[in-house]
Amino acid sequence: MPRAGGEPLLKHVKDPTRHHTVDKKMAAKLLMIAVACAVWCAVAGRVTQESRLITETVWDHGQRVTRQYCNWEGTQRLKGGHWKTIDCEECRCSSSGLRCEIAESYVPAGCIRIYDENCYERIVQSDDPDRSCSSYGK
Repeated sequence: MPRAGGEPLLKHVKDPTRHHTVDKKMAAKLLMIAVACAVWCAVAGRVTQESRLITETVWDHGQRVTRQYCNWEGTQRLKGGHWKTIDCEECRCSSSGLRCEIAESYVPAGCIRIYDENCYERIVQSDDPDRSCSSYGK
């Protein structure tokens, strides 16, 4: 479409250096996407428990009531509930049922994963838990 000055808004110029720059920008974007995917995969959660949603109809004060819950360690957790266990698992009871998982990041060889009382994950040297693996080999 021409602008007021008569020049088109976009020009199609055959300039090999310009295409090369676009290719570098595209490569940089693809690299960022690949790194983001790798990081996401490295800290993906490991499913520790799964079970189906239980639907139960009971009589409550002369009325029929239907409730849905998940059975977790012998307790009934209502649909929609979520909680964190003492073992740092994140649990949810949804229409899909019970699902508990724990976030885990990559642990290099010679290192172990430990959690503190607030479920903060630390990756430490297996032979010296006071030393972080980020300083491993230094």
